[in-house]
Amino acid sequence: MRIAILGAPQTGKTQLALAFTAYFTARQINWVVVDAPSPEQLAPNDIVLLCGLDLTSAASVTEHRTDEVLRQVLAIQQTQFQVVYGQGAERFTNGLYAAALRAQTMGFEALAAHMRQTQPVRWTGACENCADADCEHQLFSQLLAKK
Repeated sequence: MRIAILGAPQTGKTQLALAFTAYFTARQINWVVVDAPSPEQLAPNDIVLLCGLDLTSAASVTEHRTDEVLRQVLAIQQTQFQVVYGQGAERFTNGLYAAALRAQTMGFEALAAHMRQTQPVRWTGACENCADADCEHQLFSQLLAKK
């Protein structure tokens, strides 16, 4: 399987591709990450991520035009894609989530579950109003450990 990362110039394609490659290598996931392939090189089972135009305060006319053309070509080819936004690590996290959703729809449940990084919702109110059993267990365990 492949993850293809597309986008206009200066949209962080290469940085995102490098982050995905490092992530997959560290977890011994045998997926190929392709940095800026031409839309004609895409396979039907590729996970396609399109980098959004949010990295600079004002994208140039060329960047807007390239983004528009990429979207049109992907639509004509009927290629499903996800647009990825965010700054720095947030961009990778959003890309990882988008890839996980696409992997899940393609039947790669194990990979989708492995890629998803869900953060548990934690109670932020006063402890006496908390109904989180995990939180209560953790507090109780800490009290026992102090004895």
